[in-house]
Amino acid sequence: MDRRVCTLAAGVACLLATGASAQVPGGSIGLGVGVQSTVLIDEALISLAPVFYVPIMLTDAVMLEPGIGLLRFSQDDDATESTQTFLSLGTGILFFVSHGDDGRIYVGPRVGIRRFSSEVESGGVEVETDNTNLSLAGVVGGEYFLKRGFSLGGEIGFAWNEIGDDDADEDASLVSTIAEFRVRWYFHR
Repeated sequence: MDRRVCTLAAGVACLLATGASAQVPGGSIGLGVGVQSTVLIDEALISLAPVFYVPIMLTDAVMLEPGIGLLRFSQDDDATESTQTFLSLGTGILFFVSHGDDGRIYVGPRVGIRRFSSEVESGGVEVETDNTNLSLAGVVGGEYFLKRGFSLGGEIGFAWNEIGDDDADEDASLVSTIAEFRVRWYFHR
């Protein structure tokens, strides 16, 4: 695996460990689900793959939110077998700029890796593709509390993705707008 991917994964693990132990008294942790807009990478359409989040309140104004998403598609017919996998790992550090009892607005950076792999076997010929992509984004989001600990919200922003083919010396980048619908459940102490 690429050295920068291993470095990023180690950094995310450190942030998770630090965030879990750095909660302030009365802080909360939760679970969230986000549905992202459709992405086209290397002729692979990734559509509505849910991402699961763990929002961790570090202070009343700062939240760490690691997430993971997985989409796997397999097809097998008489002549062709194919499998495509899309894995997303990342985290965000979100700063609340406005908050009240009914909701809050936040801004912050998100960083992650996106891994796409494809295996196709047809007529005795096997073709494999692996891409590991670095993603950096700046986001603005908000959430509205329908009841204590349960919110609906969304997020928009700009993302830069480094798109690299692990099997070739090709590099490309993609700049795009991003959007996500979000549901979060917080567990208060």
